[in-house]
Amino acid sequence: MSKLFEKRQSIRQAEAKLGLSELSEHEKAVYAFVDSEVVTYRDAIIRHDYFKGISLSTMKRAVKTLLESNLITAIPSSEDKRIRWLSIT
Repeated sequence: MSKLFEKRQSIRQAEAKLGLSELSEHEKAVYAFVDSEVVTYRDAIIRHDYFKGISLSTMKRAVKTLLESNLITAIPSSEDKRIRWLSIT
């Protein structure tokens, strides 16, 4: 079995344990990004090189789905009301 396939299997198993199996690939990627940061916000996700080529509407939908699924939380910034800090629930 190739190393790449082994890693993909491992990722799939981890996603199942976290309850992410039903999410789209974009939603999983956004979840992983939020998980990799102490705290982040939507514009930081959109500007990251990994997400180049993904439309703004797709990213907004991914964040919305994760929020509605209670997989991430959003806390309004006290300094800038346009920013909602995202973190893993």
